[in-house]
Amino acid sequence: MMHIRPTMYRFLKESDSIGIAAPASHFDPIRFEAGLDTLRQMGFDVRLPEGLFAKEGFLAGSDQHRAEIFNFLMAAGDVKAIIAARGGYGSQRILDLIDYHLLARDHKLIIGFSDLTVVLWAVWSRLKLATIHGPTITTLAQSGENEKLALKRLILGKAEFTLPATQGLPRRPGKVCAPLVGGNLTSLCHLVGTDFSPRFEGCILILEDCGEKAYRIDRMVYQMQQAGCFDKIMGIALGRFSGCDDLQSVNRIFMSLAEAQDVPLLAGLPLGHDGPNYPFVHGAFAELDTENGKLSQVISNVA
Repeated sequence: MMHIRPTMYRFLKESDSIGIAAPASHFDPIRFEAGLDTLRQMGFDVRLPEGLFAKEGFLAGSDQHRAEIFNFLMAAGDVKAIIAARGGYGSQRILDLIDYHLLARDHKLIIGFSDLTVVLWAVWSRLKLATIHGPTITTLAQSGENEKLALKRLILGKAEFTLPATQGLPRRPGKVCAPLVGGNLTSLCHLVGTDFSPRFEGCILILEDCGEKAYRIDRMVYQMQQAGCFDKIMGIALGRFSGCDDLQSVNRIFMSLAEAQDVPLLAGLPLGHDGPNYPFVHGAFAELDTENGKLSQVISNVA
């Protein structure tokens, strides 16, 4: 069993500056402005780099352009964290262009989900640095008040929280404590065979997705299983699989995976697309307790 001790991000204080990057798709300006207002209401300053609103096809500018903005924010001394404007698609295209040496020298907090899963995973796999799986700017304003409070507390580095699972969904017995990693299944599957190919050994794997039919989810899970991605995982936690046509079949797919790996499984956690998306610290230790139906993390800026 491999136990990995992650390096936590540098916690912020209120009034610190958070930079906005667009590593994937271009974004809706109305939802973007609403998200900026929400971030300011939480007490943070925002930094909008030049060129953020660029468009090139379905992307927020060329690969080089999007990576340069990301690297610029990592190098900016007054920027203490980076949050993505939107997911969509495109983050994988800049993984080789991110300056990981910059991030290693000055571990700034990175926040996002969905397509940003690949960035969170790249930071974890290369550097074992913690990040936050949480909203993008264009989803932030639609978040519930409890979700916003949870995000703010994680950014400030002082949070103890428990995510309860929906009753009546599959569970496989067990209780385990390990680093919590994962995110969007489709995004992670597309990393298989690359330099960032995922291996979840020694970790609790958390997954969510949207708009995928059950057979596609089965195909992705089976491909990753054949590639060894799930070897020696410690547990499986499932968020929302919204817009998927057959949730019973989806749950059976993951139950079969949990049985094959002989690990606990808990489904129905309040995170993902099209509903509550509670943040968690990607790479930090969590406790998965299927008997009591909960996933818990404790993050403290005292440590």
